[in-house]
Amino acid sequence: MVDPKYEQSVTEITESVTQIIKGLQETTRMAEGERQQIRKDLDILPKLIDRPDAFQNRLIALDNVLAGIEDGAIRKSKEENIGAPRRQEAEQKISEVRRIRQLVGLPIRVHSIQQAQSLPPGTEFLYVPTNQFRVRQ
Repeated sequence: MVDPKYEQSVTEITESVTQIIKGLQETTRMAEGERQQIRKDLDILPKLIDRPDAFQNRLIALDNVLAGIEDGAIRKSKEENIGAPRRQEAEQKISEVRRIRQLVGLPIRVHSIQQAQSLPPGTEFLYVPTNQFRVRQ
């Protein structure tokens, strides 16, 4: 029997893909290569969500791509001599990545056991060291 939460997630992801791709086409905050990488993950996503494990693996892959883009933008925004326009551009990119994560419904990323233990019980998260989705007990 398939978990109803999985079926709901598949429906939400499938509906979100079109919205996200449209948003990527309209944004000027990301480089073309970044947009292409996200589009590539999104284009293949509907084909690979027929099994819960494949669905989960694609979500993790997409989240890893988004994390790389976000980390780069955060580093850029903290550079000392970046200038106001480029700092604002980096901050807008960070905001855009977070918006995409929210649209897709990706859980927060957790990098340590201590960080996971600080979450409220029942919180879903991606435990980065093992690339696994978990729920705080």
